[in-house]
Amino acid sequence: MKPDDFPRLQVWIENFRENPVIKANLPDPDELLTHSKQKRESPAFFAFFRGVGEEQEKATKEARQLLKIIEDHGLGEKKFFGGNKIGLADLAFGWLSAWHEVMEEVVGVKLMEANSFPRLEAWTKSFKEDPMIKENLPDRDEMLTYFKSLREKFIASATT
Repeated sequence: MKPDDFPRLQVWIENFRENPVIKANLPDPDELLTHSKQKRESPAFFAFFRGVGEEQEKATKEARQLLKIIEDHGLGEKKFFGGNKIGLADLAFGWLSAWHEVMEEVVGVKLMEANSFPRLEAWTKSFKEDPMIKENLPDRDEMLTYFKSLREKFIASATT
């Protein structure tokens, strides 16, 4: 696998490589890229974004169940998954902090409401406010444009 297969992930790896927490826990970049290619989305979250009608309703329920499990059993009462500092689990779930709002906007369905997932919402806010994370988040407008285009393609293929 070549780094240009996943350019944004490669940039992310390079940017975070010097962070002491990451440096101590980051697997080999080739291993991370390979794993990312194999597991780049959760089927429930992908179906939520890709689906229409009943398929999307089912995926929305499943994604909300997963969020509840993540909140209750992963995050619990902690600020971050590992405690008071960002750790590897936070980085693994970090895509939620940037992508879920854009996905919700494009789909037109609110998946993660603050009153339903208050601890995940608090985690999202804390995660995105960390200077290292904030500095490296993808541009929201670029993501919105990309996700809108992708969603249109999914809808077009579902109706043909």
